[in-house]
Amino acid sequence: MSDLWTPLQTAIHRMITSDPTFAALTDVNRKDGRGKTGPQFYISFIPDWATYPYATTPGDAVSSPWYEFSGRGGEEGVWPIHIWCDLDAGGPSMCRQVASAVDAVLNGANIEAVGWSPMKFSRVHSTQPMRQEGDPNLFHQVLRYHMMFYKV
Repeated sequence: MSDLWTPLQTAIHRMITSDPTFAALTDVNRKDGRGKTGPQFYISFIPDWATYPYATTPGDAVSSPWYEFSGRGGEEGVWPIHIWCDLDAGGPSMCRQVASAVDAVLNGANIEAVGWSPMKFSRVHSTQPMRQEGDPNLFHQVLRYHMMFYKV
């Protein structure tokens, strides 16, 4: 997965943050801790200054190699996207809206990851927005995608 990890994260980040629906839902003209506005999508690390709502791919994807009879290798696995929102930023309703925007971009997408060719990227699971234990104002929703890529 290490060969695929960075180009896939980069491609997903580019696709989601360039989507106008996602940007409209997560930007809301608020400034983050650095004084910048823009679509809130983070890869692996969520900064302290992040504002809700936002989406992230936290690095908990799983995969395993596969090979065709031709010897061409690839990776198959599950890629998660996590959506976070608090009551002040729309609560569970906003979680669902952001998740719908992300899914509209990714489900069935032809993701262009450098050095890899996509065979499949489709949603296989979605949770409902869940209250987080210890913080009744925070909601979390998870989308999981089945992915298959082969090395080019």
